[in-house]
Amino acid sequence: PGGDMQDTWSLHAFLRHVHFDMNLQEAIESPQFHTEHMPNSFYPRESKPAHLALEGRFSKETIAELQARGHEIDMRGDWTISYVTAATQDDDGVLRAGASPRNMQCYAAGR
Repeated sequence: PGGDMQDTWSLHAFLRHVHFDMNLQEAIESPQFHTEHMPNSFYPRESKPAHLALEGRFSKETIAELQARGHEIDMRGDWTISYVTAATQDDDGVLRAGASPRNMQCYAAGR
């Protein structure tokens, strides 16, 4: 890890996989978001209160509801937020993995 958003993106994938029964690839490919509300851990430690960056694949209704709740929406491209890979092993020993298709920087492999 090297950036402030990585734990947020990983948490989204984990929660989608565990609580919404998505397989790893589905969870990773779901629309992503992050906030820059908290001070950045890198100099100059900037923050943007109420900020919420969303990939363009969120519905208009979701975006409107988030704005109504006070979020300042920062729309990004459809596949531009997040770089996540994940792997798991089933009880029967089968390896399963998923990797973000965003910017073709992530791969999943196992043996």
